[in-house]
Amino acid sequence: PVSAAGSTAAAPTPANQSASIPPRRISLSGASPDSTAKSTAPTLASSVSAPRRSSRARQQRVQEDSFVDPVFQLRRNRQWTHLAVQPTDGCTLRTPTTIPNLDTTASPSLISRICNDVAAAIETVFLTTNLTATSTQMLAALVSESDRTAAVDTPEQIQLDLQRAAADVWLQRDGYINPKSIFDAWKRPWPEGDLYRTDSDKEVDYIEANGIATVIDRWSVPGINVLTCHWVCSLKWQPVSMPGSKLKWIPLRGRCRWVPRGNKQVEGVDCDAYGVASPVAKIESFFILFSITVQFMLFTCLIDIERAFYLGELQEDVYVEIPPGYRSGARVRQFGHAASCWKLHKAVNGLKHSGHAYYVKVRRDMEKHGYRCLSADNCVFMRICASPQGAASRFSRLVGKGNDILIIALWVDDNKISYSAPHMIEHFVATLKECGYGFRNLGEWKYSLGMDVKYDRAEGKLSISHA
Repeated sequence: PVSAAGSTAAAPTPANQSASIPPRRISLSGASPDSTAKSTAPTLASSVSAPRRSSRARQQRVQEDSFVDPVFQLRRNRQWTHLAVQPTDGCTLRTPTTIPNLDTTASPSLISRICNDVAAAIETVFLTTNLTATSTQMLAALVSESDRTAAVDTPEQIQLDLQRAAADVWLQRDGYINPKSIFDAWKRPWPEGDLYRTDSDKEVDYIEANGIATVIDRWSVPGINVLTCHWVCSLKWQPVSMPGSKLKWIPLRGRCRWVPRGNKQVEGVDCDAYGVASPVAKIESFFILFSITVQFMLFTCLIDIERAFYLGELQEDVYVEIPPGYRSGARVRQFGHAASCWKLHKAVNGLKHSGHAYYVKVRRDMEKHGYRCLSADNCVFMRICASPQGAASRFSRLVGKGNDILIIALWVDDNKISYSAPHMIEHFVATLKECGYGFRNLGEWKYSLGMDVKYDRAEGKLSISHA
């Protein structure tokens, strides 16, 4: 037999046949360079088959196996070709070439030498590059020639391909286990850990930049109730079309929300018993809104308010611990690690009265700008104004007498809107910007509150499905 380095192995003789270890058939697909580097000499224990893995979740097994790499798993069934990449900073990367149809029926000593050669080739790819090379440029060297000649060849497309590779190997939406803590989220393999780290940093930066909380000394105010807190982490998934008309869900971004434990609030100290109700629109109001929309052929729009609970104003003094993972640096330098805590100036997720505080602010802002709250449903707002000259809508011609209408059904941070003329929705968007709301325009009614809504304005038809 011939090794990957080209040297020949001595054939066993009758004299040393009993001393040599009998050959066995193994596979290199799951071999780890670290494991082969620790014991390169064949032993009798290595010839014994490994014990069967326990029946724990696949996600948990992957977390323990640090050598799992989606890039190499993605290319395991492809023939590697010599490919030189010239990044902008001048570093040159070249991918190794594998031997097709490698015969793995060999002695353990030969297998160890081959594994060492493979490990050396991998180190050549990652360790012989200039330090100025970015991670995207280094990963670009691992893309085959067929991928680089595609219509889209950008770093963003390369990252998307790698995320698809991660979804193919171990990151699946079905059966996915969310992290139990922020430290568990940060320790997840790529790309989970990076997605969680990025979103948690944005959450803390938003709280500090907008004056939602400030650091104080907990011992300076006697008798306060300092709430504990935790992180709620999950992934935002994105459907991607795959060959064969199949959809695969890949991770788009992380969702890390800092949540104080509002169940520890004390009535009369940091919460009010009459301010914990969070009203939403009645289900009957939605069906009436659907009927009015179809009858007068109104336009539709769905607007989502970003970080809605952070907009509510608190009337009580609420104190919370600094988020786990961020109790260091300038946040605790002034008062120390044990004495530092946050004093909240606005409502946040998890407090008992966050929903009510947000509703009070919305109602005050809407009524200030000419929107009327209905007495039958306090979460339905309506605005009627005169139509511009020469732009009369169907509603103004039939029943409006020259006026246009806009109706809003409020469900926490989701605004389901119907309007008769474009200038009505423009006034509503201007109102949100003036009052400091961050929002996303999700377009026409499609999916909301668990309902699939299909609205054909030209035909005057609307269908609802809960499937």
